Amino acid sequence: MSFVLAAQIVQVGCPCANKIAYESSALLAALGGLGGVLLGAVITIAYARSQDWIVSISISSLGAGLGLAIVIGSIAGLYPAARAARLDPAEAVRPRV
Repeated sequence: MSFVLAAQIVQVGCPCANKIAYESSALLAALGGLGGVLLGAVITIAYARSQDWIVSISISSLGAGLGLAIVIGSIAGLYPAARAARLDPAEAVRPRV
């Protein structure tokens, strides 16, 4: 993930920097959401089978979980992207002490 942040810092002067930051946060949110949904489904199925329960996980609940993760991750990515877009390019690449 540090390479994504480094690329964003270098491209602060670029008009597309805000879009790049937003898209990368949405992509990371989608990957994390997909992993979370799959892990949750596997754990649910394993536990239900260990208890001899009938497993029923609807596709709509899996989709809702993934969609919610993408929305939350995208909203969380808006603040850093907007903050980076307001920075002067010289200030963005200057090392912080």
